[in-house]
Amino acid sequence: MTRHVVLRQFSGLCRAALVGIVAWCLLVAAPAALGGPRLQLHFTSSVGYWPLDEAEGDVAHDRSGQARHGAIVAAKWTDAAPADLGHALRFDGETAYVKISDDQQIIPRTGDWTVMAWLNITSDGTADTFLQAGLGDDQSHRALFYHRDGELRLWSPGSGNVVAAPGIAGDGWRHVAFRRAGRAVELYIDGELVSAGDAPELVVGAGLMMGARPGQRSMPLGGKIAQVVVSDRALPQEQIAAFHKSPAADFVLSVKTIAAAPGERIRMTVRALDEDGQPLADGAYTDIIRVDHGTLDPPVVNIPEGQSAAHFTWTHDQPGTYSVTASHPGIDSATLPIKLVPTPPTIAVSSPDHHAGLLSPDAAFCFRITGHAPLEPKDITVELNGEDVTGRLEWAGEPGDREVSLAGFEPDTTYRAVITARSEWGEARHTATFKTFADRIDGYRGIWWAHGPVRDRPGVKSYDWPHFKYSGPLSFAWGHTLTPMAVYAPEVNKTFFVYGGDTGPKDRYLMIMISYYDHENHRVPRPKIVRDQRGVDDPHDNPSLTIDADGHIWVFIAGRGRHRPGQIFRSAEPYSIDKFEKIISREQTYSQIWHVPERGFFHLLTLYTAGRELYWETSRDGDDWTDEPAENLSKLAGFGGHYQVSRNQGGKVGTAFNYHPEGLVDRRTNLYYLQTTDFGETWTTIDGTPVRTPLEQVHNPALITDYESQGKVVYPSKLLFDADGHPVILYITSFGASPSPKNDPREWKITRWTGQRWVTTRVTTSDHNYDMGSLYIDGDQWTLIAPALSGPQPYFTGGEVGVWSTDDPDREGWPLKRRVTRDSPFNHCYLRRPHNPVDPFFAMWADSDSSQSSLSRLYFTNSTGDRLYKLPYKMDG
Repeated sequence: MTRHVVLRQFSGLCRAALVGIVAWCLLVAAPAALGGPRLQLHFTSSVGYWPLDEAEGDVAHDRSGQARHGAIVAAKWTDAAPADLGHALRFDGETAYVKISDDQQIIPRTGDWTVMAWLNITSDGTADTFLQAGLGDDQSHRALFYHRDGELRLWSPGSGNVVAAPGIAGDGWRHVAFRRAGRAVELYIDGELVSAGDAPELVVGAGLMMGARPGQRSMPLGGKIAQVVVSDRALPQEQIAAFHKSPAADFVLSVKTIAAAPGERIRMTVRALDEDGQPLADGAYTDIIRVDHGTLDPPVVNIPEGQSAAHFTWTHDQPGTYSVTASHPGIDSATLPIKLVPTPPTIAVSSPDHHAGLLSPDAAFCFRITGHAPLEPKDITVELNGEDVTGRLEWAGEPGDREVSLAGFEPDTTYRAVITARSEWGEARHTATFKTFADRIDGYRGIWWAHGPVRDRPGVKSYDWPHFKYSGPLSFAWGHTLTPMAVYAPEVNKTFFVYGGDTGPKDRYLMIMISYYDHENHRVPRPKIVRDQRGVDDPHDNPSLTIDADGHIWVFIAGRGRHRPGQIFRSAEPYSIDKFEKIISREQTYSQIWHVPERGFFHLLTLYTAGRELYWETSRDGDDWTDEPAENLSKLAGFGGHYQVSRNQGGKVGTAFNYHPEGLVDRRTNLYYLQTTDFGETWTTIDGTPVRTPLEQVHNPALITDYESQGKVVYPSKLLFDADGHPVILYITSFGASPSPKNDPREWKITRWTGQRWVTTRVTTSDHNYDMGSLYIDGDQWTLIAPALSGPQPYFTGGEVGVWSTDDPDREGWPLKRRVTRDSPFNHCYLRRPHNPVDPFFAMWADSDSSQSSLSRLYFTNSTGDRLYKLPYKMDG
């Protein structure tokens, strides 16, 4: 019987070049010819390799040797693949995905890694996830590798968009690689570095999926994927480039060399196999590994009797080509050459701790450079906005691990630092952008954001509408999620307001901002940063506020489900925005916070316990908020999901809400109302009938109007109480979620309680479901101020602002009294009112180009709409 020793290498991506010169080897999965020594090499630490070349079946096989095979759901095989790869998987942008694991840690959680794939994005590229980790119970450490709004990105809850580069939708097949080395994360397209970021807090959760499951907030992939690779090493750029240059379909069986960095521990396995390639465990094999250079661990490698394999590592700190040999008398030997490739230094920025982040003018810009080759100060240069500032650098650390800092910045300035580090083993370059704001911004800058188009789903037709579901000026979004966003304080004659701000015209860098309008002096200060959202650009994190009996201002920041916590802040001094203290960080979404005199805080919020479910909590002094809301709070409603609007008046708290059939927000419908007059002890319908909470059935006593049976969707905008204390609900109805004209008419309606029955009236019409405005009731005068007039970007979010007013709320079609804006370059939207408005700060909103990313400006107007004020985008004082 012929015996073989098979040497398996577990650290180093290897691949054969098509021209016959082997540069790197990936892995060998197919059986080799028997009858002599042979080598089998596995992917780096056997993390994962899915060539997607099966051409048939419903399994995507993992050829790394770890058997992490993927279950294919609705994705189809195609031979329209990159050159030499043969086959790929096509994803339909709706229901297709490949589930690899929900709970296995595949991408390393905190260490180095590389993720690569061939992609062909065939959709418009506004919302396409091609790979994601952090599934199952680990969504707080979610990582999305996706294409959104014309950019290729890596996003995580704690770090936001770590890297982003111009998108590849419609470009055909492109090779994409994301590489993490220490704190640094890099993005490569077709082997070229296109973006770099710093992610010190990036933690990648367990599980892995190609594409995205259909469902809430899902971003399914529209396009094709081929050859997915996951490594637990930060692969050198030249190795990433090799995958782009030589996308071979079949990898050679006889591997000539592997690539690794000097000093790297190369993990290997040696196995004894019989002539059929089966494990051989009929004897002991002692001292079977020989090396010409380097160090083995353990120094002597044995396969004990009764076993067929042994594991060991080899290390050497100098570049070059070396060999590891497995041999034993009477058994064919195997030799594996290993090439240690010189690697350039690694650069990681530590302050600011987020890419494109904020840095106080009196703080230092800090970065760290590490490398296997020594680094002296002369080897490192820095350009700051084009100026060589190397002479200003401060140094610390050892030659192989340098900590460098740079100080002396002007305030309110955007800086671009280009760091270059050179060693005998190559050159590295890193670009970092940061802005020097301390705790205030020198102007009122709104944020632009967009949600991708509505794709056809069962019961949710898009009518092939290609544009955003909603987009544009989202600083005061949304009326059905956050309230109040402004409160007038008569004690100081100021209206305090919060909003989602940005650092620049197109930065898409969300900050939670607060300011006030001084009624006596008709002035505003520089707005204050309550919290830097550290790269998050999604205004779902927008704030709300209230003021307690002592004048302390409370800011509630909405998180995003379970994966992005919200926070509660309190001003250090009454009626002051100079300093805020964080009270708690926890799961909380869509905060609607009311301070009820003599009782304390009443907080209505949403938790993603089973869709968007409604909860409430109370606190006397704000010092006992729970850190486990899902476990400790009371649920109000949970039958599919809900959006709500709420109001407090004289101790009565009311809420009006819709529901989401089958959990689909794009089918939101129906109108419900509940109220409490005893601080949440009892919830009743409008006629005082107590209800048992949580509501769990669609048809329940709180139901006002069954719009589902009419085929209409419902978008709540505002809840008020009239002069008699009766609730009045403002909302929009239409025939679908998409902005398509086929879903017209979009009707602004009020539904009010007369004391005996609910009455519904049409106020006006609009061209978008999210044209949100505000309602005002002053005695017998009922007024709507809203962006309901057609704007410069029709059928995109917003429009021109108008005032509709009547003394007969039951009149069908209220008369338009005034156009507040006209001939605007941008749409205006998300018009909000202070809880207790006082002229001239009666309504506030933002504008932007809703069809494409642009700057966004903030406005306010008075009660009649005959005065329009624009807050300064840039302030010198």
